Amino acid sequence: MPPQYVIQDPNTPYAIEMIRRMRSRFGWKAVCFYSSSRHVPTAPVWPPELSQDEFVAASYRVDSSGMSDFIDHLARHHDVRAVVPYNEVVLDHAITIAEQLRLPWVQPEIMRRFRDKHALKTHLRQQDPDLHLNFHTLVHSPSETLAVVRRESLARFVLKPNNGYGNVDIGIFDADVPRATLEAHWNRKAGSTWLLEGFISGPEFHCNGQVDAEGNITIIDIGQSLYRETTSRGLAKLRADQTPSDSPFFLSVSDYTRRIIAASGLRRSPFHAEVRIDEQGPCLVECAARLIGADYAFLTNIMHGPPFDIFDLAAAHYGAPAPTGNPSLNWREYDSKVLSKIRGVATRPERVRSLAGVSEVEAMPEFGMWMAKPFVGQSLNPTNSLFSSAYALAIQTSSSDDLDAIEAAVRRSIRWNLDTPNMLHRAQFGASTLLHSLLRRLPRHRSALAARMRVFA
Repeated sequence: MPPQYVIQDPNTPYAIEMIRRMRSRFGWKAVCFYSSSRHVPTAPVWPPELSQDEFVAASYRVDSSGMSDFIDHLARHHDVRAVVPYNEVVLDHAITIAEQLRLPWVQPEIMRRFRDKHALKTHLRQQDPDLHLNFHTLVHSPSETLAVVRRESLARFVLKPNNGYGNVDIGIFDADVPRATLEAHWNRKAGSTWLLEGFISGPEFHCNGQVDAEGNITIIDIGQSLYRETTSRGLAKLRADQTPSDSPFFLSVSDYTRRIIAASGLRRSPFHAEVRIDEQGPCLVECAARLIGADYAFLTNIMHGPPFDIFDLAAAHYGAPAPTGNPSLNWREYDSKVLSKIRGVATRPERVRSLAGVSEVEAMPEFGMWMAKPFVGQSLNPTNSLFSSAYALAIQTSSSDDLDAIEAAVRRSIRWNLDTPNMLHRAQFGASTLLHSLLRRLPRHRSALAARMRVFA
């Protein structure tokens, strides 16, 4: 029986990159499983790798209630050598499968701690008592939240889901917040476990890297995140700027992140830490045992240039315990340019009826690529998480000094629904609306892949 690996809901860009790397590095095929019918590819199967025998050994539909039977099936019928998680959503099942199959990669207690923000910070505080961390505690009601805020004399505080990601349902409040406002935020996600934290002032940075089986930590890139607080007390991310390796922020954030990962005990995993620098120095916002999300990993590859490949580096450690040696980081190439990801901000729910400025932005010499291109007919909601940006694009320039001006030019250029709709706008919007309506009404044709899937329910 040939060696294989397991991957969940693989019809995403990151998953396809990991499928390609696991094949090229180890020669292994994927055992794919889909956690719901909406993830199952329809005809024609896209991406095509998901229906090609060269890349995929088997595909299954697995409900949560069928996970135990599915793992038993894996043990009997597949020689599973690894589980490959590529984002936050798939980590829980990846940990369970690897644990039940007794794969050497998994560290159940450590990995589950990374899905529990409060437990991770508590553990870090125990392992490294001198590590600068903010106040944090779990709360179970708005009343308890306000009582803790008063007891701890918190001028500002953050309330967020303890297992959340992507800035979803984050609330930032002053100590004198009206109880009704806090209750409204709480009820947005009833039944969640909420984490209360002291607000960390100062600039925010992310730090991406990889840790190997022996605990050796490699820092890959650092970037500064620029946010705007929204009227709904959330965060709208405006930009993520590459930080040069000779910046004093780079050194302080990288040293602090190394302490975080060392204290966590994490092994054989990529990591993504978010850190703010206050008057006492770097302070952890949160840390994940995975690649950076929102397609930013593709920019990381550009920063260092070939042959560096962040997906291949992650695949190498998921598949084998041995250190892989030099990961081909090119710091001269990294410092030769500055990449930035700019995000559009929507302020109200609306449908894009008219759109201008896209071609002007694409003609800018600094334009790199669209990461989420705006379009007529697009449905917008107020931007308050990474998943509600109006658009996203990557730019490249030679100096960080240029970034503010470039961002301003992008925001001036891309406009929607500003003019009184003319006949052309009405025709474009009508055609787009009709197309989306027809697509929603079309039956979802089962692909040959879906038709032959075994279902575990």
